Amino acid sequence: MQLPAVLQPRDMHEAWRMKRDLGEQSIYISGGTLLRTQWEAGTAAVPKYLIDTGSMTELKMIFAAADELEIGASAHLSQCLREPFIQQAAPAFYQALRSIAAPSIRNLATIGGNIASGIGDALPALLVHDTRLVWFDGRQEFELPLSDWLKADKSRFANDLLCKIRIPFPGQSGEEARGRINAYQKVGRREAFTPSLVTVAISGFIHRQGSFPLLRIAAGGGNAGAKRLSSVEAMLQAHSLQELSLASLYELAAAEYETYTDAFATAAYKKKMVGNLVAAEIWKIM
Repeated sequence: MQLPAVLQPRDMHEAWRMKRDLGEQSIYISGGTLLRTQWEAGTAAVPKYLIDTGSMTELKMIFAAADELEIGASAHLSQCLREPFIQQAAPAFYQALRSIAAPSIRNLATIGGNIASGIGDALPALLVHDTRLVWFDGRQEFELPLSDWLKADKSRFANDLLCKIRIPFPGQSGEEARGRINAYQKVGRREAFTPSLVTVAISGFIHRQGSFPLLRIAAGGGNAGAKRLSSVEAMLQAHSLQELSLASLYELAAAEYETYTDAFATAAYKKKMVGNLVAAEIWKIM
């Protein structure tokens, strides 16, 4: 394997200029845990240049404002786990962090890398928490909902640097406060420290009457892209707990989830797992 040259920019402006000038011969890197795995497996080419953003202090900061949480893209997963505001603002995301890799890997891996890969296990949890991504385009920062970025043409962001993520704090008043629901489930090929086959995240509120007007559900896993299960959400919003059919919920979740067959599991098996996980979490609420 060819050893790439490591470049260490002083700030985001210099990093962006390096990426612009070097183009496809370069890649942004911080922890690099997933990239190294891909290079060793031969599933990704080793670039000539690594633009190391890990030394930029501004990309590692975590701030809690009145209405949102801001996390630097180079914050390590273990750093995020030690932040009490993350557990308060985004419990499903906090549960996802605990399930990713071994503790030693979490000391190196960053939240930005998990997101930028497009297949990170944290993505379904971040989706249900209405996460927004903040990018730097060489001149200024701009914000984009995570859900929009996942569906976008990634070539539009070829030189842009992911610098932070923003997660809104959930509402705490009125009908929303009747009951908060958060869940994250991951199914892998062994019990712990394993890549996922499927992941499911749920976040929202249940009203006193047993309805789900604000429930969000997302699924992902493996190399399948994470996405909100909007049809499942609509079904839950249209029915109270007393009216809900778990069998119908299972069938809808399995049908809506998009995945593929790989060396470890068929697409049909993964779809069934998603249907089972969604139905099981709603059954726990019931």
